[in-house]
Amino acid sequence: MDAKVILVLLILSHIVADFIWQDDAMAEKKKTCTKTMFRHSLNYLITNIVLLSPYLDINNNLWWVILLLSLAHWTLDMCKVEFDKRKKDNGLESFLFDQVAHFILIGSCYPFIKDIEINPFAHSLSSFLVHHYPLFVYLTSQKIFVGIAILAGYIFNFKGATVITKKVLDKYLHLKKDEPIKENEKNAGEAIGILERILILTLVLQQNYAAIGLVIAGKTIARYKKLEEKNFAEYFLIGTFTSIIIAFLIGVFIQAVILLQ
Repeated sequence: MDAKVILVLLILSHIVADFIWQDDAMAEKKKTCTKTMFRHSLNYLITNIVLLSPYLDINNNLWWVILLLSLAHWTLDMCKVEFDKRKKDNGLESFLFDQVAHFILIGSCYPFIKDIEINPFAHSLSSFLVHHYPLFVYLTSQKIFVGIAILAGYIFNFKGATVITKKVLDKYLHLKKDEPIKENEKNAGEAIGILERILILTLVLQQNYAAIGLVIAGKTIARYKKLEEKNFAEYFLIGTFTSIIIAFLIGVFIQAVILLQ
């Protein structure tokens, strides 16, 4: 069970470093500034150390795993930057490949962490909390694993899915050429998309699939008049279906991870 918790913590660290600590400005600046790229990689390393501190010990391999993953993270990001420079597009394909590669690398660490257990300090702290706060008795490793997996899913659904949806829609901006998007409309549309994905992810985790149709219907009704315009309807459907598919797949993936024994 400890190995599963470590794996989801590594995934959470990646998501936090890529989508919480790194904003759009940093993501853009690291394409041309080596110092910014180094700072991002350092953020990734520090996030891993903080989140995995209960398992870090001089007698296990976790330090090396974190260091090698940080180096791999920097290498993949550098390759992505160079690829995007040569291809000169919005980077959707390279972004997806980059994220998949990161998750595969994290998963490949399992043989090196499968025997790692919680360190003595964290064990003592856990015993102290259980002794003085009986509520912690119910906080089992399985519940911690499930909680971290769901948290990672929601963060990616909130930030990572927004990036993917934007990059998909950027390929179809020609559908909006006669109707420039105002900044406040753009922000409103992004907020609606985020709320939509949160609702869908929650419904998938509850296995309440029928209610997803109500979410889609509500959003469609709100834009009913504008859907009479062909270009807008196509643009709207592309963004909506992209957003829904991402949230649905994240929910299904979380359910599959939780069922792993």
